[in-house]
Amino acid sequence: MNILTRESWQRVRHIIKGKSHGICAYCGEQSESGEVDHVLPLSKGGTDSIDNLVWGLPKM
Repeated sequence: MNILTRESWQRVRHIIKGKSHGICAYCGEQSESGEVDHVLPLSKGGTDSIDNLVWGLPKM
């Protein structure tokens, strides 16, 4: 399991948002209020690596 500090997560969020141009990986809509999501959840062996993270809209 990877544990990132709050500051590290802010940097990761900025990187993932920029990499995706703010476009949700699931619905294709652009949003400033998205969130970082794990492609493979940590609970299933995923990591906090950039390759396992995407930009997505909050689940409703």
